[in-house]
Amino acid sequence: MSKKIGIVLGLVVLVIAVVYGGKMISPQVKHDAMESESKQKMYMEGDTSHEMGGVPRMHQHAQPDEAKLVAEISKGGYVLFMRHERTELEKTADVEPTIYSDCSAQRDLSPTGVASAKELRVALKTIGIPVAKAFSSPYCRTMKTAEYAFGSTISTQKLSGRATNTDEFDMMKAGMFLKEFLSTIEPVSGKNIGIVGHWGNFNSAFGKHLHEGDMAVLQKKGSDYVYVGTIHPSTWSDVIHDAERMKMMMH
Repeated sequence: MSKKIGIVLGLVVLVIAVVYGGKMISPQVKHDAMESESKQKMYMEGDTSHEMGGVPRMHQHAQPDEAKLVAEISKGGYVLFMRHERTELEKTADVEPTIYSDCSAQRDLSPTGVASAKELRVALKTIGIPVAKAFSSPYCRTMKTAEYAFGSTISTQKLSGRATNTDEFDMMKAGMFLKEFLSTIEPVSGKNIGIVGHWGNFNSAFGKHLHEGDMAVLQKKGSDYVYVGTIHPSTWSDVIHDAERMKMMMH
């Protein structure tokens, strides 16, 4: 049954791709469409490491590298760049030009994405990871992710990857805009800065791919920020689970 559902959803993605085929689609939209198809393949093959709505995932011990990274950011002084949380599978494109206040015309967060962003906020408080403030791209999916995960956000056009909402997305410019924005951010002693953006601007600026909900940790070295590592969405529940088990063992 689950495979049949996956096949049907895969066909929906294909139909959407055909519908949008006659329109100008930005590289970011093309990438998101391909990632949706990739999610279907992973789901059908039983890989739920980036689970979709309604698919349970067994708790595991946090991976050592990621657990170490979580412990490190609890000290503060880092920039936590997130790609927005998981989005609606059936919608792979935004209506152009984008009106940021109209969430119905954009690819928005899925129920799984909302739940995961809220879980992240709980994890940050439980583990004790301080965030001084957060910034986000003005798209609904990025602003909602930031608000659910960090409590509030300051939206900025540069994090959208475009100079204006009517500009065509350009990978090189997107990376440049992100670098320019980061140049204005100074590390905060004992606290972190949260940023929620898109795969395109981060990939262009740092050459790293982020799945929806992934958090990249950045550290300032000299005048530039450098990539330290990535924390995946499933890690937060695993870290909390490990902490709870440790408390139980101590009592």
